[in-house]
Amino acid sequence: MTDIVLLTAISLSWIIFSWLVIYFHRKLGWYILPYTVFQLGATLIVYSVAFVKGWAGIGFTSLGLFIIGVALFILLIVFVGYKMKPREAYEDFT
Repeated sequence: MTDIVLLTAISLSWIIFSWLVIYFHRKLGWYILPYTVFQLGATLIVYSVAFVKGWAGIGFTSLGLFIIGVALFILLIVFVGYKMKPREAYEDFT
């Protein structure tokens, strides 16, 4: 039962991600990159929990956590990059 719940949650998050990319790609800018990497890491964790159980699942989970850590680091770089830009650079997105 928990496998179905996990797969449903990850499917809904991918649907929301696709909706964000289609309708808000200009406003999101570079924030799409860390979110995509985060989604890939979360998908790998759900895959390891739902389908691969045991020691192999632990390996996939640790790889998924590493990918999520990379996504958060990319998010930090993008956030700092947007904060360092002059205010005129944001006029294209409003």
